[in-house]
Amino acid sequence: MDITDIVNDKYWLGYAKKNIDSAEAALKDAASTLNKLVATFWGIYTTAFTAGSIAGKVQIGNPFDLILFIMPIPILMIGYIITTRAQLPGLSTEEIDPRIPEDVQKFYNLSVKEKKKQLHQAFALVVVAALSLTIALCLLNIKNSSQPPKSSSTTSTAGAPGK
Repeated sequence: MDITDIVNDKYWLGYAKKNIDSAEAALKDAASTLNKLVATFWGIYTTAFTAGSIAGKVQIGNPFDLILFIMPIPILMIGYIITTRAQLPGLSTEEIDPRIPEDVQKFYNLSVKEKKKQLHQAFALVVVAALSLTIALCLLNIKNSSQPPKSSSTTSTAGAPGK
């Protein structure tokens, strides 16, 4: 049996189909991973901000601090929406005739291009969300470490001179 009997048009069609299917799945997996990362960032931010608020550590002195503290909230929400949208199947407003291979190819190419664009947008927003989260948490930590410790109203007089 000659190699040309095995590697023919059917082989290359199957090879192309496998690559096309895996490329689309890879884009969806990447968007899903970014989506989970945004959800993790949301959990970190919420936990840190809530714990700081309960402990009385979150004190906002000026409007700039307020903006830095709340900046991650809309960025994370928008990031979650964009990463979710990037996981959805590609939609096109163009009508295609599935019997015409050129129409199917054109639709597929437009769909993959749109998916890649959405994935790049999602990645950029996740990076911005990570940076804003870092800034907010660092600001919270810096503000807490720069504040003098609160004096307790119940001070011990044991061992004080004259008592």
